[in-house]
Amino acid sequence: FKVANGQTWEEVGPVQFPVLSGYLHGTGRVQQFKFHPTNPYKMYALARGGLFMSADSGANWKVNGTDVLPGSTLYSFCVDPINDQIIYVSTCDKLFFLTNTVIYKTTDGGVTWNAANNGLVNTLAFDMIVDPSNTQHIVIATNNGIWNSNNAGALWTVSKSGGYFTHMMQVPNSNILLAVTDTEVWRSADFGNNWSPVNNISFSQTGADGMRICVNNNQPNIVYVLSNGGNGVVYKSVDSAHTFTNIYSSSSDCLVCRNNNPVSQGQGNYDLAACCDPGNPNHLYVAAHCLWESNNGGLNWEQKTSYSVPLHTDHTQLAFNPHNNDELWISNDGGMFKRDGLNDSLWNMKCNGLVSMEIWDAACSPTVNHLLSIGTQDNGELYCDSVGWYNIRGGDRTENIIYDYSSNNYVYYSGDTIRRSITPLNNYTGLNYPFTPVQNTQIAFSRINPNMAILASDVLWLTLNIGNNIPSWTMINPTVSTIRALEISAADADIAYQLTRLQFYRINGLMNTPVVTTFSNPMIANYSGAIGTVKNNVNVVYISCSEKIFRSANQGASWNDVTYNLPANDIFKIYCDEFSTDETIYLLSGDKYSETKIFKKSINDSLWQDIGGNLPTVAYFTDLMIYNDSSINSKLYVSTMGRGVWSYSFRDTANTTYIATLEAEANFIVYPNPANNLFYVKNLSGKQYTIRIFNSEGKLQYEQSSDSDVLTVNCNNFSKGLNVYFISWDGKTKRGKIILSDQ
Repeated sequence: FKVANGQTWEEVGPVQFPVLSGYLHGTGRVQQFKFHPTNPYKMYALARGGLFMSADSGANWKVNGTDVLPGSTLYSFCVDPINDQIIYVSTCDKLFFLTNTVIYKTTDGGVTWNAANNGLVNTLAFDMIVDPSNTQHIVIATNNGIWNSNNAGALWTVSKSGGYFTHMMQVPNSNILLAVTDTEVWRSADFGNNWSPVNNISFSQTGADGMRICVNNNQPNIVYVLSNGGNGVVYKSVDSAHTFTNIYSSSSDCLVCRNNNPVSQGQGNYDLAACCDPGNPNHLYVAAHCLWESNNGGLNWEQKTSYSVPLHTDHTQLAFNPHNNDELWISNDGGMFKRDGLNDSLWNMKCNGLVSMEIWDAACSPTVNHLLSIGTQDNGELYCDSVGWYNIRGGDRTENIIYDYSSNNYVYYSGDTIRRSITPLNNYTGLNYPFTPVQNTQIAFSRINPNMAILASDVLWLTLNIGNNIPSWTMINPTVSTIRALEISAADADIAYQLTRLQFYRINGLMNTPVVTTFSNPMIANYSGAIGTVKNNVNVVYISCSEKIFRSANQGASWNDVTYNLPANDIFKIYCDEFSTDETIYLLSGDKYSETKIFKKSINDSLWQDIGGNLPTVAYFTDLMIYNDSSINSKLYVSTMGRGVWSYSFRDTANTTYIATLEAEANFIVYPNPANNLFYVKNLSGKQYTIRIFNSEGKLQYEQSSDSDVLTVNCNNFSKGLNVYFISWDGKTKRGKIILSDQ
């Protein structure tokens, strides 16, 4: 999966657990996890954006090949207990359920995957179990009954029609399967071929929409069922689930709420878990927002954790390690956690490499390398610098975010009237907006004039003092129309553009007397739109209207359709490489709930090139960003819903696409090479030129302009080893490598 010129995308993360700040924190939701049946060091964890495997008891994780799956959300999985190279995963998270689950199967440990869902109709698989006595036999519990395959997933048939089944378990060392809906318990004695209800007692509870089962491994006749209705009700069976009794309910304490007070409420079936201690049938745990423990068979409960300390809230699974009965594990919206010894109030994060963050929106600083901000599902707001990731706000952060060009590195939020300096990290400050912002409010800044900004959700406003504590705003376009995109020209800060559903506006004279010119869009921008301007040609502007992209050579007066071979999907972002001389454009397009792609095209190209390369297609892309300082530090960043942030160095040493014209070697000669303390640049072009030298990490070590015939470069203080030089003259660039040695 190589991209243009051999480049690949790299994980930015969060790869390791973010530095904490007291807020809800983690690396992303884990829905299910399983232990290998025979290898005590091997574990699996399923996140929305991938299946991960650990070979060292959860200390480190790596994705298990699911990055290549089509755009989807993953929900459940099972591993063949005899041959662990055979794995099944199901798609379609219940929160984003579309039409039908797809089950994928690998027989080579995740190297390749193939669909294995023939016969399934309108189903979402919540749980999957492989029969250890016959691994051709697989059972899945779904929102539309229980289904079986007797040929390793080649064909599925219904064994229990109807019923919204949220959990299923095997009674250890038997053919007994148990499955639950929100108000029913069903039992199979032949590993899922036939089912009968357990009806000696009613499981119906007020407000219930889910139940969980836990079975004691050493005494499998003891079974517990937790209902999330009625503040959390516990049922117990002592006859292998033939009959149950109600052993716990409370009107004063809530097992499934945000705290023990029932008025704090919970989130229903979304977060619910239960497990039994294999060594003690009377010792069990349940969790929804908080962890609770019972030491007397479920008759009484003690709260062990709070809503967010020491664990992330929203728990999805609890389990003891079958290879070590003292190890208690829990998964939740923050990732994977293991209890510290036997202390239920102390937990260790086990998320290293579990790159599963669900990101709604992201931004990178246009002026500071490596500085990123992301708004996430369940894990708040985070930022990243050259050292690592830091959590600075909790909750679900769905706002659009953007950095300005100021030295304070302010980040701004759509739908809010605040900004915040990231480096150094300071408190939020107001922006004196002239209207109440909404979710689609947009703001745009200028690299040429960092003190300028334009703002709109419909009416367009301008400030020339965005750096002030209280910016002042002036209305410059009173036309009321829902905004699709804003942009200040990269070539001239006196020009701005505003794209709405039907019209395109050019505003000249921003810094003096703004003049608005209105044009009709080349097509209706129904759902999305974007603008890109070209730094070295003030007349060129690109816009997207829904699934089409257009180029204007006269500042919007007329348009040419340059969509060419792009798929018929909405285009959300356009970036023009400010330092290219061939008008290189990058864009993000797709359906944000399934398939998204990143494309690139230069002015002379007749086709767009997909540069997604090794990006995880299983997780749709939510934002495209660019850090561009003309050096090899320049990067594209993409955020994903389920696989964190990725980066692409588009001016890497192997990439020469962005060099406008390669002159003959005779124009400039760099010698000697390798060099020691000095080297020389011989100029045969007769032109003024600039040379810049970067080390292998992209750090600028030297920059000098000259028109001399021979330039002497003292490299005593340069990094040794491989260095890269750029010699620029007359709009042309020559690139080369030079080796610097100590000898």
